[in-house]
Amino acid sequence: MPHPGVSLSISPGNQTESPGSTFDIKVVINTDGVTSRGAQCSLTFDPSLLQCDSVDEGDFFKTWAQSHSCSTLVFPAPEINNNVGQVSDIGVAIMGQTAGGPSGSGTFCTYHMAAKVGARGQSSITLTDAQVADQTGAILHGITVNNGQVTVGNMTSPLTPTSTPISTPTPTPTATAVPYAGASLSISPADQTESPGSTFDIRVMINTGNVTSRGAQCSLTFDPSLLQCNSVDEGDFLKTWAQSHSCSTLVFPAPEINNNVGQVSDIGVAIVGQTVGGPSGGGTFCTYHMTAKAGARGQASVALTDAQIADQTGTILQGITVNNGQVTVANATPTSINEGAATPTPAPMPSVTPPPASSAPGLNWSLIGGIIGAVIVIGAVIYFLFARRRNTSAS
Repeated sequence: MPHPGVSLSISPGNQTESPGSTFDIKVVINTDGVTSRGAQCSLTFDPSLLQCDSVDEGDFFKTWAQSHSCSTLVFPAPEINNNVGQVSDIGVAIMGQTAGGPSGSGTFCTYHMAAKVGARGQSSITLTDAQVADQTGAILHGITVNNGQVTVGNMTSPLTPTSTPISTPTPTPTATAVPYAGASLSISPADQTESPGSTFDIRVMINTGNVTSRGAQCSLTFDPSLLQCNSVDEGDFLKTWAQSHSCSTLVFPAPEINNNVGQVSDIGVAIVGQTVGGPSGGGTFCTYHMTAKAGARGQASVALTDAQIADQTGTILQGITVNNGQVTVANATPTSINEGAATPTPAPMPSVTPPPASSAPGLNWSLIGGIIGAVIVIGAVIYFLFARRRNTSAS
């Protein structure tokens, strides 16, 4: 069911800023009367004109949580990349024993921005991966997303040159993100063959290396002409640690299955509770329960997208390894019941001597041939005697 009244919107939708100035971009949430338990979004902008300095959680969820003996979890924590003009997902979810959540409108999050010195132009401000969840954690479909734009400088008149020297600020070095190639999310098994009509599982294995993790997320794509997804379950990697440390896990976003396009949206799992830390090493992050379509034949790539692992502070690990897989849908090769046993030598079949063909009743062609031969001989003798008699008469 679509929810066009539910929205995430850039506010203000259109603003003008001077080069070198700082300003805020708010994301306003409107649930249109639906009780919500969480939301998320990411942001893109023109990096030649703007930069993002930081992101803060808004008061929409936090205020309700604090007044109902709950708290909020920011996961995933946003990562800023001013080189490409992108801020990755920020997710906010309510945690606690009190059911329900806020409805109406308020500030979901605030991006603290700066217009670059000397810049001039218009930058689109675009929300991506925008999601709002109801109080059960289910994603609301068909919400409205309202983007915006920022104009840097006065676009209606040319800038007037000035002889006053403008000091160029020394750029602050940006800390280089440390890649975590040892951390990974992987399809398991990476290559499997299934019969048409069969059901099977695809597991996503997480390996954090030596990093203590507090959560992770991923989405899945596959060939919908060959496969379909029936359901998704949280794995035991984060859950087992949480249960043994008086904590629990929160599944947010909850995955949404779309078998028409072959996609399962983000499933996020985070540890919530007072105990610090989290598991490290490897285990099952989640399991997709699949079916190979009846009558289907072929190979389907199974790919993980939006794959993220967070450390114990909620910071996303950069440069993790993602290992995809494939499923071959084909008929199984028939095998012997006693597979591996020696193949028995077939016993020789006794040769059967065919009975002599019975003489079919009918004409005796041997007798007929003999009669014809005798007639020819007699005819020749008669001719010879007749010719001799004529010769004698003539003399």
